[in-house]
Amino acid sequence: MAEWVYEGKDESGEEGEGEGIGSKVEDDSPRLRQIGGLWILTSNTSIVPVGEALHFGSSARLDLEQEDLTSAPAPIGLASPSTGLGYWILFEDGLIESMGAVIGFEIPGTHESKAVAIAPNYRGDGLYVAFADGSISTLGTAIYHGSAIEMGLESPIVSIATSRDGYLMLCENGKVVNFGEAPFHGSVYESVESHQAKAVDIVSHSSGDGYWILLENGFVIANGRCVFYGRPEELSCKAVSILASPDGEGYWIVDENGGVHGQGHVTVLPGRNEIPEGAGVAISAALA
Repeated sequence: MAEWVYEGKDESGEEGEGEGIGSKVEDDSPRLRQIGGLWILTSNTSIVPVGEALHFGSSARLDLEQEDLTSAPAPIGLASPSTGLGYWILFEDGLIESMGAVIGFEIPGTHESKAVAIAPNYRGDGLYVAFADGSISTLGTAIYHGSAIEMGLESPIVSIATSRDGYLMLCENGKVVNFGEAPFHGSVYESVESHQAKAVDIVSHSSGDGYWILLENGFVIANGRCVFYGRPEELSCKAVSILASPDGEGYWIVDENGGVHGQGHVTVLPGRNEIPEGAGVAISAALA
């Protein structure tokens, strides 16, 4: 059974609590949001298409046959526009590789901190790139609303999500920082501490009024308008990414072994996806 906890009252008006966070919905109706698939990025720059996602190529920056990759900049993030016609691969040194029919971007200058996450703006013609120290780069039509570099963060930034006319940055310790008109619905320090698991990813609700936060053990915290739809019942490895359904009625959780766990009213995608030999582990994902 999925772990959960009520955040206030459930649909019957009763209050209660359990082992998760967010309002739990038990509904077996066969409503599915038709998403073609998703892409998984591995630690050795391979792209693994899932479902009906098209393959637009993997990065040529690293040789999959190369044995020593310790000195090479690591791939760190993956993002795609709503068209599903390509994707961007982010490396920790800030380099962005464009695959398919997407706009090419280049981060000007250099950063002292490592790049950690990438997210497109709503139009798909701009990108936000977050760095571990809280700084941010805006590319294309993406609008700059500030950074967290001077906030004295106690934990590094690990993820970024766009929301309305703004964005949200997530720290490893569960702290959430909002910019622009992105609503703030709380941080998740207590969940991180109680589970002894790092926060790894954040994704916004399609309405912009809420967000889901994923911990490395697969635990999900729903904030704002978001509903908790469950977590993987059996997870033998770390969770790395959470992707929200466009209608806000569910999400997919991707683990480092390539597993895809659909929760809520979402399209059923292949649960186990073989990562090519020598390609490492999954580190990020994006919807097709």
